[in-house]
Amino acid sequence: MSAAEGSAPPAAWHWPLFLVGLLVFCVATQAVLVVVAISDPRQHVEADYYAKGLAWDAQLAEERASARLGWTLTCALKPVAAGARILEVELSDAAGQPIADAVVRCRARHRADLDHSLTSELSATGPGRYAGAFSMRREGVWELALEVQRGEERFSTTRVLDTRDGAL
Repeated sequence: MSAAEGSAPPAAWHWPLFLVGLLVFCVATQAVLVVVAISDPRQHVEADYYAKGLAWDAQLAEERASARLGWTLTCALKPVAAGARILEVELSDAAGQPIADAVVRCRARHRADLDHSLTSELSATGPGRYAGAFSMRREGVWELALEVQRGEERFSTTRVLDTRDGAL
């Protein structure tokens, strides 16, 4: 028996090596994806998500109460310096009359960094007009949670805006 007769031809090893290589490639790709996913500093887990889930009915009731008031809130962002913006809010009641005697608070969070928020109590600048300064150094999409209190009446709404546009 010669050496050529006893050994498998080289082509017979291509399929097993291909399958092993494919499996190694899949495992390596998954390992890279896991490392990238867990090392992202911008990942976000909603703080106290369980309590928020339990309070869903209360949040829904608050949204319905705000809708029953019929108030209208419009916003605009005005850049004043690098990273500094003024949020201007106009607030009117169901009859279209400006609401002048309210306390307006805003919490702003960048969509890519929900762990950090900016808060401000807006100052009255005229009948139904309020303004507040924010240090929004990051361009992009921001979520604004606005709360308005006038006596016993409470109005809350959320707006999403892109600082590259400036308007809501």
